[in-house]
Amino acid sequence: MIPESRSNVNVNFIVTRAQFQGGNAVIGSPTDTAGESANQAGKIAHLLLIGSICLVLYLAGNGQISLWDRDEPRYAQAAREMLQSGNFIVPTFNAEPRFHKPVLIYWLMAMGYSLFGDNEFGARFCSAVAGTITCLLTYRLGTRLGGRAVGLAAGLMLAVSPLMIVESKLATTDAVLTATLLGAMSCVWDLHVEGFSWSRSLGLWTLLGIAVLTKGPIGLGTIATALLTWFLLSRQAAVLRRMNWAAGLAVFAAVVLPWGIAVYRATGGEFYREAISGHVLAHALTPMEHHGGFPGYYLVMAMTGLFPWSLGLPLAVRGVRQWARQDGAGSFLLGWMIGPLLLLELMRTKLPHYYLPAFPAWAVLFARGLVGSYALGERLAGSRRGLLRVAGLATVCVVAACSLATLAVGWGPRELLGPAILVAVLLGVGTIVAAVLFLRARDFAGWATLVSTWGALGLVTFGWLAPRAEVCRVARVAAQELRARATEGMPAVLHNFREPSLVFYLGGPVPIVPSTTELVRLVREHGPVLTLLQAEEPTKLQNQPAIHVEICQRIEPRKIGPRPAKAIVVARLSRSRIRE
Repeated sequence: MIPESRSNVNVNFIVTRAQFQGGNAVIGSPTDTAGESANQAGKIAHLLLIGSICLVLYLAGNGQISLWDRDEPRYAQAAREMLQSGNFIVPTFNAEPRFHKPVLIYWLMAMGYSLFGDNEFGARFCSAVAGTITCLLTYRLGTRLGGRAVGLAAGLMLAVSPLMIVESKLATTDAVLTATLLGAMSCVWDLHVEGFSWSRSLGLWTLLGIAVLTKGPIGLGTIATALLTWFLLSRQAAVLRRMNWAAGLAVFAAVVLPWGIAVYRATGGEFYREAISGHVLAHALTPMEHHGGFPGYYLVMAMTGLFPWSLGLPLAVRGVRQWARQDGAGSFLLGWMIGPLLLLELMRTKLPHYYLPAFPAWAVLFARGLVGSYALGERLAGSRRGLLRVAGLATVCVVAACSLATLAVGWGPRELLGPAILVAVLLGVGTIVAAVLFLRARDFAGWATLVSTWGALGLVTFGWLAPRAEVCRVARVAAQELRARATEGMPAVLHNFREPSLVFYLGGPVPIVPSTTELVRLVREHGPVLTLLQAEEPTKLQNQPAIHVEICQRIEPRKIGPRPAKAIVVARLSRSRIRE
């Protein structure tokens, strides 16, 4: 255990008071040698610690938890269809063109399938790796901006943050985009501090090209707004001259154009028309799929997604006006946080993970504030406001733990009882221990306890609780039952219950017949079919002329909470001889 006394602070973990002037940190300047003075073995140890925590957290349970509707199966099935068809240019879902996102994420998932098989683990593998890279790069950036203590704290805090864990375990684009944009912003900072180099400038443009191939123009928009805000805050833009625009744009084009031209030719330009008008502009102008939000939505999501580290926000923003005026890291981090936030607030469609690329900047800022206040002898519970923050942390977490335990005992299935109680105990006890340490002015031990607690919570939640909760989910089981019963003479089709995960677990592509009239016509003209029906639908179909409904199996998911779970039936639809 590292001594809590200021006189015994270990420079390998806590920055010295000399780095702070009057409570306002001067971080990231060219003369900052905190990271350089640390030995290489210590850096490797930190990287191994962060990397191992990330990989364990981000891979745990990935092969046991079925894909979450609706985004995960859309990406996973599109990657599968690429492998099956050999067409690595035009993404498809259920044999229909999928023009929502560029191609890179499907290539990465296809690589995961090649390594680990056509399954959930393979689909999610690239996100886990990208999340790990993000946390390692956050350590590097934090070390450059404030010393190894800041880097270690930032990397660990980001690694166990709720939203970072979730997005690093999902088969979607956001973890990959975040790693790419963090790499690009790191190149920008290196160019700013160390001057021009070919590797930094061309690395920046390469990463920008990869960002476009990952999620389209939103990556460029994120970088552009971050840099513009930084330039406005710092009143300097010398780094622009070091970006090597001519060679950089050539590299960017070399990354983006080969696929961009190929998909244009293959689709006659339809990919771009659909992606821009039906996706980019639609998300900006309308709340797609009812995903709207309120003013300040992303600030609230950042504080929630980075909880409990967001409790250190007052420490992190101390002296924010002075930092913004400096030609240093303060304005750089603020620009990174504020620019993308303003851009996303202007968009009508709002989802928490859209703001994930700014989380590394928040993590570094929080870490710098916490480490800096510790080095100055300040303690979280050393003031009335600090005591309120500690009390708020303990209250929120203990109430959440008690609520989870009550739900598990009273309304949850018995399969969830053990892991749910363990999660509740970890959350409640870990938070109380941390709060006691804060009250005793042992802040380092308190924050270390919180890191351990939230890491353990993530591991138990996704390694044990979520896999056990599969008994409450119906899509994978229903699709497997339907697939097992389908034959060439009695194919499977989907009707009203047609979640994208069903297409994935049926092996896709599978016909989708949304209209009851079309379903009746299909049965009358082509013979019997198998489908999945919601509990009330068999009776409605029985009232249709010339249709006979035979219930093959009823699938009852376990319920969570007071409301009964909705059952799904595997049904055989055939022509009714009596009515004919």
